[in-house]
This record gives sequence, C-alpha cells and structure tokens, in this order.
Amino acid sequence: MNFLKLIYDTLMLISSKISHKKAYSCGSDEKSQKELYISVRKDLIITVHHLLDIEYEVVGDDLESLWAMIFFSTACCYSSMDVEGQPLLFSEILRLGCKLIDLYSELRQVDSSISSLCRALRHSSSLVGDSEAYTQFASYSNALSMLLCSSKFRLSLGNAIKAIPEGQASGCIKQLSTDIMESLDWIKCGHQLKTEKSNKCDSLQFRLRAELLGKVLSEVYIIILDSITVTSGNSYLLGVSLTNLLEIIRPGLSNLVSSQEICVLVDGVTLSKTTGCDNVSICWILVVFFRLILSYRSLFRQTIRLVAPRESEKMSLVMSDSLTIRPASDWLEMAGSFGEDLFSSIIQPPTTVLDVIHSVLDICTQDSVVLCPPLVWVLNAVALQRLVELNLLIRSSEYKLQWKDADDSSCRKWGKRVTRMRNEAVGLTKFMMESLSSIYKDQIFAPSFGGGIDKSFSVGSFEEKSLAYALWWTNCQHVDIWCSHAAKKDLKKFLTLVIQASISYINEDNCHSTTNKPIHLEKVTAYQIALEFLSNTISYEQRFVCRYMASSFCKILQMSVSSIFATSGVDLSESPDWIKVISEVEKLSDVQIGGFLWRKPDMVPAENGNEQINVEFAKCQRLLTLLVQMPEEYLSLESSSLYITYILNLERLLVSSLLEWRSESCSHNPYQIFRLLVTCRKVLPTLALASGKVNVIGSSKCSLPLPWLLKSLSAVIGVQNTFPEDNAFEAKVAIFSMLHYTSYAWLLASKDQFHHEIGSILSDRKLRRKRKNLKPGTVEPDISECNLQSVLQLTDTLDENMHKSLTTFKDEFLHKGCQDLNKLSSTIACFQGLLWGLASTLDNKSFRMKLSNNTEMMTRINSSVHSCMNFISFLIKASFLEDQPSGKMVSSGTKGVLMKCNLEEQSCPAISDLEAFLSQVQHQKLCLKKSLLMQIFRGENAEASFFLGQLFIACSAVVRLNMQIDLTSIPWNLFAIVVDIAQFLLLEFSRSEEMPHQFTFFWLDGAVKFLEELGSYFPRFDPSLSREFYSKMIGLHLKVMGKCISLEKKEAKLDNQGKSCISLETSRLDEFKERLRMSFRKYMEKKSSELHLLSVIVAVERALVGEQEGVMANYEIVCGGSNGGEVSSFVAGGIDCLDSILELLLTGSKHLEGTIKEHIQNLVACLFNVILHLQGPTIFYDYVESIKAYERPDSGSVVLMCVEILTKISRNPFFFKKGACHMVQCLRVPGALFQYLLQLQIVKISSDIGTSKCAFDRKFSVELYAISCRMLCTAIKNHGSETRDCIALLEDSVSVLLHCLETVNVHHVDGRESFAWEVQEAVKCASCLRRVYEEVRQQKDFFKEHSFKFLSRYIWVYCGFGPAGNGLISR
Repeated sequence: MNFLKLIYDTLMLISSKISHKKAYSCGSDEKSQKELYISVRKDLIITVHHLLDIEYEVVGDDLESLWAMIFFSTACCYSSMDVEGQPLLFSEILRLGCKLIDLYSELRQVDSSISSLCRALRHSSSLVGDSEAYTQFASYSNALSMLLCSSKFRLSLGNAIKAIPEGQASGCIKQLSTDIMESLDWIKCGHQLKTEKSNKCDSLQFRLRAELLGKVLSEVYIIILDSITVTSGNSYLLGVSLTNLLEIIRPGLSNLVSSQEICVLVDGVTLSKTTGCDNVSICWILVVFFRLILSYRSLFRQTIRLVAPRESEKMSLVMSDSLTIRPASDWLEMAGSFGEDLFSSIIQPPTTVLDVIHSVLDICTQDSVVLCPPLVWVLNAVALQRLVELNLLIRSSEYKLQWKDADDSSCRKWGKRVTRMRNEAVGLTKFMMESLSSIYKDQIFAPSFGGGIDKSFSVGSFEEKSLAYALWWTNCQHVDIWCSHAAKKDLKKFLTLVIQASISYINEDNCHSTTNKPIHLEKVTAYQIALEFLSNTISYEQRFVCRYMASSFCKILQMSVSSIFATSGVDLSESPDWIKVISEVEKLSDVQIGGFLWRKPDMVPAENGNEQINVEFAKCQRLLTLLVQMPEEYLSLESSSLYITYILNLERLLVSSLLEWRSESCSHNPYQIFRLLVTCRKVLPTLALASGKVNVIGSSKCSLPLPWLLKSLSAVIGVQNTFPEDNAFEAKVAIFSMLHYTSYAWLLASKDQFHHEIGSILSDRKLRRKRKNLKPGTVEPDISECNLQSVLQLTDTLDENMHKSLTTFKDEFLHKGCQDLNKLSSTIACFQGLLWGLASTLDNKSFRMKLSNNTEMMTRINSSVHSCMNFISFLIKASFLEDQPSGKMVSSGTKGVLMKCNLEEQSCPAISDLEAFLSQVQHQKLCLKKSLLMQIFRGENAEASFFLGQLFIACSAVVRLNMQIDLTSIPWNLFAIVVDIAQFLLLEFSRSEEMPHQFTFFWLDGAVKFLEELGSYFPRFDPSLSREFYSKMIGLHLKVMGKCISLEKKEAKLDNQGKSCISLETSRLDEFKERLRMSFRKYMEKKSSELHLLSVIVAVERALVGEQEGVMANYEIVCGGSNGGEVSSFVAGGIDCLDSILELLLTGSKHLEGTIKEHIQNLVACLFNVILHLQGPTIFYDYVESIKAYERPDSGSVVLMCVEILTKISRNPFFFKKGACHMVQCLRVPGALFQYLLQLQIVKISSDIGTSKCAFDRKFSVELYAISCRMLCTAIKNHGSETRDCIALLEDSVSVLLHCLETVNVHHVDGRESFAWEVQEAVKCASCLRRVYEEVRQQKDFFKEHSFKFLSRYIWVYCGFGPAGNGLISR
C-alpha cells in the first residue's frame, strides 16, 4: 500500500509541474512539444486509472487534487485539437472521470466525489493565469464543458445519483445546498476582487467564474436534482431539505426587476451593470438561478404528492403552489391564489413570469446578437413550464365555472382571472415564437447546412446554432402546450417551417437516385425533428395542423414547381378541362419518342441553373413523399381534394415536358422529370384511399380522372428508351412502379365509383318505395341509367385502348423490344384495376344482390369481361405457348373483330361444368415456351416478368368476379393454361438455390394471387374428382413455402411480427410469404369438404417426416454429424403450413377440429423427430458465405419454429390432447438444445464447417432461449400432473438454462474463444427464465417438496458454484 501511495504521489507531482508549464495555453509552442505534452498526459491518466483499479485508497482524502489534474489535462487536450493523439487522450480523461463517479457510487460516497469535483473546479480557476487575453479564460471554460457536459459523463453522474440509497437522498440535497452557498461566495469574492483592483485581468477572472458557474457547475447541480429518487419513505426529509435550498436561492432573485435594471444578489452583494458587472456575467448567474428554480419546483412537486395531506399543504405554501393540491371546488373561494406562479414566492414585489422574461431578455441580447444562448433556452423552458400551469388552470377553471351561477360574484372574478391567464399565455407563446424566428436564420434549412444537436444535449454547452436546434426541437415536441394560444400567423409560419425543414435534407442521392434513404446521423438535425413531427399522429390531433397543412403544403409545392418550370406559368390550384388536356397529350404522343441518342446535359455549371433545378426536383420529391408518410386518418376530404388537384396539375405539366423535352426551350433532365412523375402517381392512390375512408357514405365521387391516368401512362410508357445507359436499371424500376401505382389508383377510384353508383341505385329505390301519392300519368326517370353512365364510360375507354393496343401487337413482339410489352402491360394494369375495384365493391352482399338484378349493368360487365378475357387469352397463347397458330392473330379493325375472334373459346365450359376444367388441368399436355419462362424466372426479361404478373392478377380478378356474380361465360381452358404456367414457374422457384431477382416478385405475387382465388372454387368441385388436383396445389404451396424459409435463413419465423427487414429482397420475400400463407388458408375455408381437409393434413404430415411424392429420396431429414443435421425445404414448408392450420383452428374454424384431433399425436411426434435430428451446436450459427447457402433451410430456424408450434399446442389443451410421452419430450427439449451452447467454441466449430464461413447469431440464441422458457412455463401451467411426474427433467432443463446465464462476458481459455452473451442479452434471457421460476412458485403446493430445489439451484449458481464458476451478475 505504501509503495502504491508513493507511485501515486509521484504521478501527482509530475502532473503539477506540467500544469505550471501552462501547456494548455502554449499557442506558440512547437507541434512536437504539444505532442510530448499530450503523450505524457495520456500516460499519467492511464497509470492513475490502473492504480485506482488496483487499490482506490491510494487517493486517500486528496480527491480534489485528482480532479484538478483531470481538469488541467482536459484544458491541455482542448488547446491541442490539431495534435495527433488528442482524441485518445480525451477518451482516457473521460474514462477516468466516469471511473471516479462510479467508484464512489459503489462505495456509497458519491456526494464526497461530487463536492471534491466542485471545489477543484472553483480552485483551479484561480490558477488559469494572469493573461489579459479573454481567449485563454474562454478556452478553459470550454474545456471543462467538453468534459463535464459530455453525454457519457452526465449519464454516469445521473446513474450514480439514482443509485443513492433512499435514506441518503436528503443528505445529498443538503450537501448540494452547501456547495451552492460556497459557489455563490466564490462569485462574491471574485466580484469584490474585481471592484477593488479594477484591472482587466480581475474582470476576466470574475467573468470566468460566472461562466464556469453557469456553464459547468449548474449542469452538475441540475443532474443531481433531476436524478434524485423520491419515495414515500424519504419524501418528508427531502421536502425539508428542499425548503432549505429555496432559502438559499430566494435572496438572489428577490430584487431582480425592482429597479430599472436587472439586479442579482449574491451573498448580500448586488450584481448589476451599475456595480460594474457586465451583462454576460449576469446572464450566466441567472442561468444558474433559473435552472435551479425549474428543477427544484419539479422535484418539490414529486415530494408533495407523496407526503401526508397536512404536510403537503404546508409545503405548497413554501412553493406558492396551493392550487395544485386543492380541488377545483375550492378555487373559487381562494382569493389570492391566482397570482401564484414560478416567481411569486421569490421576487418582491410579485411579478409575472412574462414581465421577468422581458426584463431579462433586454440584457441577454445586444444588437440582435445573443450574448448567452443557454439563458435564452432557459427562458423558453420557464415560459413552457408556466404555459403548462396556465393550461391546467384555464381548463379546470372553465370546467368548474360551468356548474356555478353566472351572477355569482366569485364566478365573475374568476372569469376575469381566466381572461388574464389567457392573455398571459398569449404573451408567453408570442415570446416563444419570436425567439424561434429571431434565432432561426434561413441557412438552417439550406441543403448544405450541417450540424445538429445531441439527443441528450447539455444546456451549458449551447452556442447560437445549437440553441436554434434546441428551440426547434422543444417547440415541435411540445406543440400541444402552446398551439392553442398562438396567433394564426405564427401557426402558419411554424407549419411552413416544419414542411421546409422536412425537405431540407438534399444530397446527391436525392438528386440522382430513385430511392429516399433514411438519414442516420449521430446528431438530431432540423430535418429529423420536422420529419418526426409530421410522422407523429399526436401532431395531427392539433386542430391547426389539419386546418393549415394542405394550404401550406400546396403553397410550398407551387413555389418549388415554379422554380423548375419558370416559363410555364401553370397555376396548380385550377381544375383543368381533362377532355382538352387528354386531346393535347394524344397529339403530342403521336410524335415518336426514341430513335435518337440522348445527350447527358451538363449538371454542374451554375450559370445555366441546372444545379438549382436539381435541388428543386429533389425538394418536390421530398414534398410528395411527405404526403405518403402522413397518417391517412387525418386527411380530410377537402384537403385530399386539394392535394389531388395540385398533383394532377403537376402530372399534366410533367407529361407535357416529357413529350416536348427535345425542343430547345426545355433543358430539363427527362429522367428527373419521369422520376417526379412516378412519385406523383405514387401519392395519388394514398390520397384516393384516404378520401374513400372519409367519404364512406358515398355522397360524392372520387376526384381522380381515370381516363387521364390511362392516357398519360400510355403517352410516357415508351420514354424509357430515351434515358442514358447509366440509368437503365433505375428507369426499369421506375416504369414498373408507374404501372403499379396507376393500377392501384384505378382500383381505388373505380371501387369508389362503383360503390357510389350502386349505392345511389339502392338509395334511389328506397326513396321510390316511399312515394305513395304520385299524380296520375307521372313518369319516373330511369335513375339507374344516369347513375351508370360514368361506369359505362370507363369500360368504353378501356375497350378502345385495349383494341388499339392489340392492333399493333405482332407475333414476334419479343424480338422488337420492350415498348410493346410495356404498352400492353399498361392496358392490362388499368383493366385489372377496374375489375378488382368492382370485385372489392361486390364483397358487400347487398351490392352484389342488387347488381345481379340490374340487367343492363350485368350485360355491360359481361361484355367487358368477355372482351378482356379474349384479349388476355390471345396474349397468353401468343406469348407463352409454342403451338400458337399465327393465323389466329387479330387484325386491326373495329371493336367487333376482337369479340368474334375464334380463340377456341366457343367450346369452353361455363361455371356449371367445372369438371371439364379439372380434367383439362390434370391431363393436358401443353408446349410452353420454356426458354421465355426461364428468362422470366431468372429476371433476365423484366418487361415480360411484369407483363406476366399483370396477366395473373387480371385472371384472378375474373375468377373472383365469377364467384361473386356468375359471369355468363368464362374461358376455363385459358385458366388451365394459366395454372400450368404458374405451376412451372413456382416449381422452378422451389428448386432454385439463389436469392430471386427482384423482378421475379412481379410474377410470383401474381401467380400466388391466382392460386388463392382458384382455391375458393374447390368447395364447388366434386371432391373425388378434384382430390388429385387439390393435393397437387397443396404440395406446390408446401414446396414454395419451404423455399421461402430457405431464402430467409436465420430470419425465418412463423410470422413476420418483430422481424427486421435488412434489405429490399427480404422485405419483398416477407410480403410474398404472407401472401402464400393467405393462399394456403384459402384452400381450407369453412365450406371445404372433409376429403379435401384430410388431403391437407396428410400432405403436411408426409412433409414433416420428409417424404415427398415423386422424389426418389423418400426421407429428407438427415441426422448429420456431431454438429447437427439438416432437413429439406419441403420439411420446413410443412412446419410453416402446420402453423397456419393450427391458427385457423384457434381463430374459430371449427370444421378443422375433428380432422386435426385425429392426427395431432402424429404431427407432434414428427416435430420432435425434426428437433432430435437437428439439435447440435450448428443451430446457433449463421452461415454467411456458404457455397449453397439457400439450398436448405437454416437448421436453427427450423428448430425454433418447431419449439414455437409445440408451445402453441401445449397452450391449448382443449383442442390438442398430447400424450404423456410428448410432455416428457417438451420438458427435455430446452435442456437438450442449450447444453450445446455451454460447450460452444467458435474456433472448433469454424474448423469443422470447412469451406463455409459462419458467425454466431446472438439474436437467434436469445429468441430460442425465450421460446424455450415459454415452453416450460406452458407445460407447468397447463400440464401440471404430467410435469410433476417428470420433475427431474424440468429441473435439468432449468439448470441448463440457468448455467447459460453465467457466461456473460467473453473469456479466453487455452487460446479459444468460448460463447458469451452481452449483458443486455443476458438480462433479456434472465427475465424469460424468471417467469419459469414464478410459475413454479405459483404451483408450489402442487410440486410440494420439489419447489425448493429450483431456488437452491439458483442460489448455488448465483454464488459462483455453477459449471463456469462465474456466478450471476446482479442485473
């Protein structure tokens, strides 16, 4: 100990000598000398840190000197920002400072460490130097602020205060009061010294003391007050200590605004401009007092709530806050309580908060320059706190006054007081708005503006820029507090600022990329704050946001569009004549686009404005994206109509620019124009959906002009050929997005129109039935005729476009290029949108019945569907069948040509003859164009992929409509071809070993959607005739589902809840997997026959044992070596589909109950068999670079799914009766799985894997641990008798899970790295295991003498006698 003490004293002596060199201020020293100082300081800090780790008592009672060394080292570090090694020195200083706080917190002596810190800081200021340069003093205060205001140090200090025992909390406040008195005396001495000597150095010394007090010491004080834990046990003593603290604070502000200038009393000495104190020093002292009052008031209120009622009344008098502890019924009788506010008990004579703010603000700003940014923020915090109180008083008073007589004198008095409170609230809000607008300059929203504010910001370290961010953040977070008192002008201005800030982040990706990537910065920026405000539903609950959002948004959009198209002069608010607009677009589109080389314009020179135009394009993109992110429920019908009008006019402008861009007058980048057009089309469905939800009655139609959507799409669909090669891929994606959004817009708008038209027919007929006294000879108009005109016009427009597209279609269209395919896709996309809109409307049973009785409507629908199906039939046969005769091509001509086209539809069966379809689909032999289909499968022909996907979706719409209203003729032989194509592609997908191309999902979604709609027909089929086809469809679902699980690897789950999509591919895969589950459930709907349901169960059971029909290898579950086995994707698909079956049963599908109960024992046995084969250490690893990574599913994910299903079965014993042997296995599985985790060694596993690279998956191990604990809890709760009979297995599994919690940190044994969890991961696992212990405690009467064994085992391991010998950490 003496030797260590000698070393420590020597180190402190060296540090003292270096400090006398004033290394922190040697601005003219050589760089090498600075590097030497940095190196020596770093070694000293590290050595002292090691000494504290060895024996903390070496410090003795001289903790103040150690803090002084830390401060001078920080000053040296701050003055050497450009020196190599400076960041490492600061990190070591910060570690040592946090170490001192944490060490003395563990010793329950954190108050001594904090008081030593404060004394060292006050003492060190006098040693800064005798220089008359203010930069030296400012450098020292900034250095200490860098250390003590850092988020890591503040967090460490806050945690130490929270860890103070309950009984020591009041003592901590007493120590704080003592230190505040010492600091005030320190300030007084500095002022007296300055007054006596009157030299510049002493003036700067006093200013330094004031700055250190307001910037650094106040931060320490506030952390203490904000972190103290108040309980019912210490509340009274805390109240006494806080009362004493107030007696220290009160004199300082007692005469703050008593005269014409601001006066602060510090220990009896007046500080003001008259006494020679500068405004900056006064501001820093006011920062301390105001922050102390705010924190004191908050803590005191917590105390009042927990003390006895009598004591709370006494304490409220101290704080002058009697209103908060009294009911509103007593307020009217309280004469003098209205004047109580933040300063009523401090400042004499009593002054309102607003008057104090205005008085202090006069010395805080000088010539529009903020002298002390932290004080401005504190004043805003004071105003916000007062607004909270005023809102409470106003609302409570108004509510109470409703129940009183208006002529009562007390009511009249309180009515006047409420008026004065409202006026005060208006004044405070005006001050907050003025502070925001005066500090916020235009450059804060500029694209190049950088910076931000830390999430855990420190008030003392504020500068003018950081103050702007802090005020912006505070106003956005607390908009509900001040918005009701703000002027209309201020509200509009604030909302405009929010929108401008939300589009202010512009970078190269925004200008030249199709994606808007989320911004991840360490600091919170104005962009992020505004975006958070606009994405928060609470913001839209404020009336002004919904009222002014649309007008503010459209105004900014108009300005941005005007900057791009300066010569157009288009007013986006006017409603155009769409017939005229469409006619103009058709004339422009007659000019061939393409056939020339695109020359990339110069994007850099500023003189031609291209750079600014790029920024404006990006702003428009962000504005439109903002609409998509807004909550739909807060979009009113009026605002949606306004948005739609502006966006449609912008679309009109963009389409015209695309068609005219070759002219000399247009210098815009066509790709930018098209991207903006796609974004416009993306927003329209969102607005249509929102307006449809608002307009549920159907009183007015959707304002989307559907003919414009079709014509504009057809006009620009070929513009892709004019884009440069470096945008080729992005252009394809944009084209397909345009097609998809247009189709979705057609679906929503047509659904709205069908809903409106059919709803009008229903309401008109009801009205007609009520008419009783009609005059003789009165002829009623045919209401249905006028109501159906808009629907008839839509179908006529589509028929015309369809025939026009077909006349230009050629036999060898694939060799000509993608333009024809995209044009055909556009027609099909709009038609299928119309059909799906009708199908969605007919989901309403009453609508369906009335439509079936309307002969004219049914005739027109049948005609349109027949034309569409002939069109689709021709395209499918010409495109995907080898033997399509060329003579069947439809030539150009009239509308009747297509209707009479002989495509072998004359003999196709109607819906009453489905057996012929079954025979055809089960026995037909088609010659498909497999080369084309393989191109589509591999993503090599993106246009054909999208084209095929649209064909699938259109066919599925017809199948749905036929189920709803029995169409007169359906080409079932065409659907047999579609089924064959879908089967071929899906089987290829199930056999693939690579992640599918993103274009593959175009046809994947469509194929599964078609199979889903086809599944609803099986209840109409003869089960004996359709069983083979039904089984084939079920097997196809199992294979495709298994392949999805293989592609997801460790991310595979039974459902998508809680999954994190790490890429676009995994996100699309999740969506496809969910659609596949929906399709699978469709085959087991309530009307399904028992024979069909039995086929499903048998197929799943065969999949679980690894038996696949038609495959030579009949057993696809392999045990493997010591590291575990593997299963095929077919087995994994069976597991997922079994979960879907169980979910259907548990959600009310009782028709499955009998079939499931007969096979549940076999299914459970199959799941245990899978776990038995796969268990091993490899289940905890993720293979990141395996040669065949996607060939088979991840064994760990399969095990996790099996355990989850077994838990679900155990949780519902009413439906699923498990045998005793199965319960034995349930109790054994957790221990069997996690025993491998205890033996896990990374080096050994990696070497065994060979060519595959792997990584331990901690997230997965935590998930498996949690579900294993859940399995044990479920067994104990629902199967108590079976569990008691196998109590030894339960004890063993719990012991293994408990032992896993021992290895929390990484330990190195014999050069090998063994498994370990991080602390937070172990805490999650421990909370899951705790539920098992709680369940055992609940069943202790049932388990009797076995209960104590669980607790004794826990104590044994906790004390360090487990296998690892580490024990369990306290957390």
